Amino acid sequence: MSSFEDISHEAIRKWYHRVDTIFTVGKAYREFIAVDETKVKINGKLYILWAAVDIRSWEILGVWVTKGRASLEAYSFLKYVLRNCENRPKILVDGGPWYKPALERLNVDWEHVTFGLCNPIEQWFFLLKHRIKLFYRNWPYHATVDSTQQWIYCFVSMYHFTRCES
Repeated sequence: MSSFEDISHEAIRKWYHRVDTIFTVGKAYREFIAVDETKVKINGKLYILWAAVDIRSWEILGVWVTKGRASLEAYSFLKYVLRNCENRPKILVDGGPWYKPALERLNVDWEHVTFGLCNPIEQWFFLLKHRIKLFYRNWPYHATVDSTQQWIYCFVSMYHFTRCES
């Protein structure tokens, strides 16, 4: 059996960039979804990373990097996330003014929640920020929005994989 020291960095890099499609989130009945966003830097420019998590299963239902943070981006992201739901779950959001118009347009039940039920999304963002701490929340010079999005998909896949093992 070989150890990680015997495997080339290139082999690990290639595997890592293929893992994003291994563990997909299936459509399921969901009671509550927590949604939040944070800023990340790519090549010195600020972008918004959106994420949504099923409160009961802690599954990440969607991640998305956008240039802006307005109701149009919130609407598009939430519409994307709802494709993983068999029903219309209650959406939990923080006080961002971009959520209300988007949620009203989608005609879903929602609630402004700061802590408590939103804990899973806050913990996932903590894990992500801890992992990208080496980047200082700034992806390397050669990164693009697409490569950052792919890296985050891979991170979510590994997150789901490690949750299944425990």
